[in-house]
Amino acid sequence: TTTTTTTTASGGSQTSVTQPINVTQPIKIMALGDSITDGYNIDGAYRQYLYKELITTYGYKTESGASLIDMVGTKGWSGDKDYDDDNEGYSGYAIKAYSVQNRSGLYETIVENNTISTNKPDIILLMIGTNDVLDNQMGTVDGGTENIKERLQSLVDYIYDQYDNSDDLTLFI
Repeated sequence: TTTTTTTTASGGSQTSVTQPINVTQPIKIMALGDSITDGYNIDGAYRQYLYKELITTYGYKTESGASLIDMVGTKGWSGDKDYDDDNEGYSGYAIKAYSVQNRSGLYETIVENNTISTNKPDIILLMIGTNDVLDNQMGTVDGGTENIKERLQSLVDYIYDQYDNSDDLTLFI
């Protein structure tokens, strides 16, 4: 159990008590997305902070200290890390490939590599669309914003289609 006290903008304070859920097997989390996930100019990106927070603050570890968080994916920085760095982050990627900016697509990559079925994560943190929106603002995405919505929907549909029961997956977009 963790007790946290925070100071609000008005100067008051709030106290919250966090009780981790009872976990006996590692929770498989996949960080999936573009450069925000990959860690463009930031080694480990948000993933390292999330992993450490889940272990230290929320106590997702066994009595012997082993982690109950398993970050999954085909990518990760080599070397000595104090966090599980596996991920599926791809700098410069769009939701789906398009030729105007010569963007590679996350959708095509995970389909080709069978990423979801191979790893079967319990939780997917999907951070994608930044490059689509940037290119749309420059007028270089065919179909504009509606096309972005349709491509994101097809990516989400594909992810869910990799599970027999959609209750087996939690997806955060």
